[in-house]
Amino acid sequence: MSRVQTPEHKSAAEVIDEHRDLFEAIAEMDDLDPEFAEDFGAAPLRYAADHLEAGDE
Repeated sequence: MSRVQTPEHKSAAEVIDEHRDLFEAIAEMDDLDPEFAEDFGAAPLRYAADHLEAGDE
């Protein structure tokens, strides 16, 4: 089942592409700042950063 992409519902690949610099910086970090991780969630960002490094969409 395909999901319709609207401005409110972008694919992960679109979000990563739009913010590539941010995700590349996150992917290169050894450890996320604990306050940043608490505010924004370390796991989803690390997951996206890992996929960016791997070239996945």
